[in-house]
Amino acid sequence: MNSFLYIKITGYSWQKIAQKLRSINVSVYEMYEKNDAIYIKIVNEDYEKITKYLKTLKFQKVKYTGPEYLRKTIKRYRLLLCALFSSIILVFLSSHIIVDIDVVHEDDALVNLITEELEIYGVKKFRFQKSYNQLQEIKSKIKNKHLDKIDWLEINKIGMKYVVRVEERIITSTDDKKDYCHLYASKDALVTRIKTFDGEAVVGMNDYVKKGDLLISGDIKLNEEVVENVCASGEVYAEVWYEVNIKVPFEYYASQKTGKSRNNLIFNYDGIDHQIFKDRIKEYEEKRKLIFDLLGVKIYLKTEEEIKKTKYTYTEDEAIEKAVELAKEKVALKLKDTDKIISQKILQKTIIDSTMDIDIFIVAEEEISSQVEARKEVENGL
Repeated sequence: MNSFLYIKITGYSWQKIAQKLRSINVSVYEMYEKNDAIYIKIVNEDYEKITKYLKTLKFQKVKYTGPEYLRKTIKRYRLLLCALFSSIILVFLSSHIIVDIDVVHEDDALVNLITEELEIYGVKKFRFQKSYNQLQEIKSKIKNKHLDKIDWLEINKIGMKYVVRVEERIITSTDDKKDYCHLYASKDALVTRIKTFDGEAVVGMNDYVKKGDLLISGDIKLNEEVVENVCASGEVYAEVWYEVNIKVPFEYYASQKTGKSRNNLIFNYDGIDHQIFKDRIKEYEEKRKLIFDLLGVKIYLKTEEEIKKTKYTYTEDEAIEKAVELAKEKVALKLKDTDKIISQKILQKTIIDSTMDIDIFIVAEEEISSQVEARKEVENGL
């Protein structure tokens, strides 16, 4: 493949230049005039003929094309290209070499056991990382080999190290079961449902109870006399009341992804980020993936996903609806899976500086019983 050279010539007409070039057998592939100068395109090797036989021409090189252009470009940017290739190699190594293995557990004996087992299967420092399927297979083999000691095992790759989390198998004893206890109310509430498994309920439907009141007793009575002590168990559901204050601005912004994204590299040293390329997207959501972690230096692959923010305005009804939704979410954080919100009511609403200030009354049905172990009375004063 030929390399071509563009030359700028001044002081002659293009007819004269073409004549001189033909006289020394130089082929012209392109010729044009611009700003009182003639530009010609020739094969790079013919440049020596011009310098040797046409010394009276005033000419200068403009640019190269083809392999010669590539060679000069590489030579000109060799330091930058070396740095780029070094970075690529560094990223490759950081993605495939493991420099540390961290087994997370308080028991040193279990940590040593897991470390030794991992080494048997080639999971060691300064080795190439295993594939996901290989790690799953290794994990299963170690766990099945030590079923009496390991309850759960997980191997995760974070940067250039494996973080191994393990849970020790603990065989629980049936002797820990309580033999005498009561159920008490954990909060003030109005009883709605009672399920008694062991013991005797001392409250009924629609009874109002306070925190600490006895709900189900472990005393089994016959004719008002205690004939047996058991560990009371059951479920007591009741209405619990909450008053929640929520502030909702009438104007708000909603973000939507445009589908446009851009990648970047971030070097982090001593807790300070150094970004390689400038941000080209004004508003974006950021995601980071750790690809290198060694000697306090971390390299992240940063993905910027462009977002477009649109301004919206609530009506008064929409603001109230949003406030109720937020209030229910706030109360739901305090509930268990078996609990539920059964009603809500607006107590008061005020508009202050384009913000809706609302007090909301919420009723939830919750399981309020709490088991507390009791002590048996000593017979005959002993």
